[in-house]
Amino acid sequence: MTKIFISYRHIQPDEDLAATLTKYLKERGAEVFVDQGIRIGTRWAAEIDRNIRASSAFIVLVSEGATRSDMVREEIRLAHHLGQQGNLVILPIRIAFEADLPYDIGAYLNPLQSILWRPSETFLLVCDRVWDALNRKFNSETDKRSPELNTKSSLPSRDDRMPLPVADLRLGAETAAVRLNSPFYIKRAVDEATEAALHYEGATIILRGPRQIGKSSLLVRLHASIDKDDQRSVYLDFQSLDEKHLRSLRSLLRNMAARISRSLRLAIKPSDIWDNDLGEKTSFMMFLEAVLHEVGAPLLLCIDEVDRVFDYPYKDDFFYAVRSWQSQHSTSPAWNQLSLVIAHATDPALWIENLSNSPFNVGLRLHVEDFTLYEAGELNTKYGSPLTDQGELYTLWRLVGGQPYLLRQALYDIQSNRHTLNELSASAADDRGPFGDHLRRHLWVLCQNPRLLKSLKQILHRSSCENEMDFQRLLAAGLVRGHDRREASLRCNLYYDYFRRHI
Repeated sequence: MTKIFISYRHIQPDEDLAATLTKYLKERGAEVFVDQGIRIGTRWAAEIDRNIRASSAFIVLVSEGATRSDMVREEIRLAHHLGQQGNLVILPIRIAFEADLPYDIGAYLNPLQSILWRPSETFLLVCDRVWDALNRKFNSETDKRSPELNTKSSLPSRDDRMPLPVADLRLGAETAAVRLNSPFYIKRAVDEATEAALHYEGATIILRGPRQIGKSSLLVRLHASIDKDDQRSVYLDFQSLDEKHLRSLRSLLRNMAARISRSLRLAIKPSDIWDNDLGEKTSFMMFLEAVLHEVGAPLLLCIDEVDRVFDYPYKDDFFYAVRSWQSQHSTSPAWNQLSLVIAHATDPALWIENLSNSPFNVGLRLHVEDFTLYEAGELNTKYGSPLTDQGELYTLWRLVGGQPYLLRQALYDIQSNRHTLNELSASAADDRGPFGDHLRRHLWVLCQNPRLLKSLKQILHRSSCENEMDFQRLLAAGLVRGHDRREASLRCNLYYDYFRRHI
């Protein structure tokens, strides 16, 4: 029988369903892996990675709480990558959760039909459906398609289209990135500087900052505010691209063109313009000019997580193409209508051979920083002031280093009476503590890259890093801080305490 990996968050009722499903499948001869009984550390991370890669089926329990789990998100991402290679089938089970998925998870799971468990139903009904799907997938010699789960849920059917950012926004719950209509969003100086720059025609804005610091939240707000009245906007998230879209300059530009056409609901399609004799860069430029003429209004193009291109051999050609769009302003009035906002986390100088032929040395360059103590105080007020004085606020701010994601998670936890500040501080670096899911995900990613793990150990023990590229990657991941690799440190006390125990 096949080997099965069950991905879930350690909350109820997810844990009970995972336990019931594990017992059910094992009784029928299946080999099942769940992450229980493994000591957290490098061995745990290696076991998680090894068992996902060794499995034929990946069952993910999708509850509202699971959509906020960094660890579940990372497991889904790896499973999707393996599924694209034909090595893994993904079976999603929604646990009393019928809302739209956050954008990044939805990009992977929306094309798959889901089983829905409702609180009025027995777990065994779900187990039977899963068993039936596995049997049809692995025992049928004639049907080689991905399994279509037999479910009577009210979930809407999905096609293979990416969800539109204006509808879903990739932003999920408050403890992840911040929803567009959230009352908890903190507007910072970088927001105001970006908005002011976009008042000028043909603006180019480069946003740099580590992950989970708010770049995507800012870009989506720009997208939503611009895409009305007489202006249009397109939000392109490179993090959601499949490997097949990144294999070549052609596949990337064709994918971007298709997304632009679909997002703006245009009559023109990439195939109407593309000319193989003229090449990919020229074809895309012709397509973009045709888009500007059809839209006939200012257009903002937001490109998020552009770092993904840095690892591909065509990176210089791609960024040269982006730079060439800007140089077209003098050739046609239509090009003056195009503005760009590009978000990235790592230093492009390490990857791009000639920065003068890229967009990174022109326009307005802005850094997205951690929350200041004052901004943390604003956030505390929006949560109803669960921290009652400046001393408590400073204690939490020091613990998480002003990291916006962790501050929101901590304030939500305290405001919900799950922990007092003292209890949260005492258990912050524990594997099953309030930040355990977030910390374990970082550990898992590091253990998949021994060189990065070694560099983090250097920073932890010597406050320096031998390899500049490793330092930049750790900086982009939001794990370390410092002006250069010779004066580096862990980003916050929480990370220092956790990684000191586990690496």
